[in-house]
Amino acid sequence: MRATKKSAHEVRYIEYEDEQQEAEMLVREIRFLIQQKGIAARDICILFRTNEQPRIFEQELRRAAIPYLLMGSQSFYDRKEIKDILAYLRVLSSAKDESALLRIINTPPRGIGESSVEKVLTRAVKSGRPFFEVIPDLVQEKEITPKAAQAMRSFEEQLQRFRDRFEEHPRSMAILSRELIDAVKYNDEIERQYKEPHQQLARQATIDEFINSIAQYVERTPKPTLSEYLSTVALEGREEEPDKTKQSLEDAVKLMTLHSAKGLEFPRVYMVGLEEGILPHKRSVDGTEDNIAEERRLCYVGVTRAQDYLTLTRAASRIKWGKRKLSVPSRFLREMRAKASTEEE
Repeated sequence: MRATKKSAHEVRYIEYEDEQQEAEMLVREIRFLIQQKGIAARDICILFRTNEQPRIFEQELRRAAIPYLLMGSQSFYDRKEIKDILAYLRVLSSAKDESALLRIINTPPRGIGESSVEKVLTRAVKSGRPFFEVIPDLVQEKEITPKAAQAMRSFEEQLQRFRDRFEEHPRSMAILSRELIDAVKYNDEIERQYKEPHQQLARQATIDEFINSIAQYVERTPKPTLSEYLSTVALEGREEEPDKTKQSLEDAVKLMTLHSAKGLEFPRVYMVGLEEGILPHKRSVDGTEDNIAEERRLCYVGVTRAQDYLTLTRAASRIKWGKRKLSVPSRFLREMRAKASTEEE
């Protein structure tokens, strides 16, 4: 089976300086098409290889006030692991953020029972004092055990050490966030929540992308602060998950992975991130030729989702694991160009 329809428009290939420019320029073009050319948002689709890639496009679409629907996946900031890590950062930014503290005080489990937490919280609210400040009183009154109190005090000390480091080294925010995640043993929480290796890898990849988002913020901000970063995230995040069934009927740009796109077609398609390690995926690059062949089929699926207009893009550099690195064009771009040249001859 092969695609037979010939488009009246040539396939575009665009290389951007980095992932931020890729997202900004594509969203700027989409806004122009919708607002100036009268193109329906529902006729536009952005395709990705991985579940982490949409984050920066969600961010730019929200800033541009363009309605969109993320198909087959949660919005980035709605994922449990992101909410957990944001709660850690919120507590570092403000020791008075007790809602964030309650989310993480036993995530992952650190031997602090719900009953002890509830007693401390109740006393703190009634007395109008900070959460950790009332612990000695409750130990003295034998309301909580010395063991629970020690676990809470150790956690408080750990938070304070990181709070000091974030204040002293704001430009190292991404590195410090990674160290915080390791120090609290958040991977234990992932392994506890998700038993399948592929699920664990997916959650870890989400955390990697979160670290990348911090590094991107620091890179473009002259005087970064943790509180400002959290304010930015608050503006980018949603209050609640949209009704996908209802919204899918509305006029919205579609965002989806190549796997989710099978069987669908759109007048205008943007395939982004055509780089080695993304498409083909790193696991396939490190694997067998059969793995590469499957990635090639996925790429073909993406190309054939476009009815009239297809744009292929990549970033010349991309932040990975918190550090900017040069990227390599996808081998599939070379293959498509070679195929096109042969057909022209």
